[in-house]
Amino acid sequence: FGTIIALGSNGTGANLNGVGQLSNAAGAVIEGAQSGVGIGSFNGTSASGIGTVSNLGTILSTGTGFSTAVNLRAGGSVTNGASNATAALIEGTGVGIQIGFNNGTSASGIGTVVNYGSIESSGTNSGGVSLQAGGNVTNAAGGLIDGPQFGVNIGVNNGASGLGAGTIANFGTILGAAGVNLQAGGSVTNGGSGNTAALIEGVSQAVQIGFSNLFNGGTVVGGVGTVSNLGTILATGSSGGGVNLQGGGSVINGGPGFTTALIEGPGGGVQTGTFNGTIGG
Repeated sequence: FGTIIALGSNGTGANLNGVGQLSNAAGAVIEGAQSGVGIGSFNGTSASGIGTVSNLGTILSTGTGFSTAVNLRAGGSVTNGASNATAALIEGTGVGIQIGFNNGTSASGIGTVVNYGSIESSGTNSGGVSLQAGGNVTNAAGGLIDGPQFGVNIGVNNGASGLGAGTIANFGTILGAAGVNLQAGGSVTNGGSGNTAALIEGVSQAVQIGFSNLFNGGTVVGGVGTVSNLGTILATGSSGGGVNLQGGGSVINGGPGFTTALIEGPGGGVQTGTFNGTIGG
């Protein structure tokens, strides 16, 4: 219910090396340079210790290097705020929330994030939420996920294969140079029948799903994507795209009674890659 601060340059405010659960009450602050909260252990090739975090207060990381406000190394779940506690804040100079790991050859630790408050990154090459091995993110009405580099990034790919499909349900606001990137495929739902104000906004891409190495002379395309939009998906860069399904898939924009649904980008509204795609609405 008070304040926990790690003063060292490599410090973590609350560090649980095994399986752990942490609750941060309204008004309470947990702060560290390296991480605000870290749960689990990682030895470079594997991780152990699934974590659960419930935050109604503030969790911060303030370091200048790779600094993550909440780092669940072996996977787990984070709930930020509640329907009656929207002032909850998770903010890192590197990444707001990172769950799981990726060592370049493998990834593990599926993650779940539910946000009612704000998840932000204050760095320049950083992001809001990163689920390294896949998982799902729900951003409630009024919730904000914001990162200079990306809002939400799920999964990994090397251009020839991908791991960690993702699911995003957004009823609030997601912002970033790349708003949403599901690197190994998955689905995005933006808005609902009672919430058409939902916004996903990016500069280069608002929503990108899947991967392809065709432009580098390869033959692989993967990560099928599905997008359903009743709100706004917007790219603001001079050549930015609204929705890019690199591995193919389907997009439904609007529906009966929802004619204000918008997907827009100066470089294109919807692109469905080089394989079969469907656009409806």
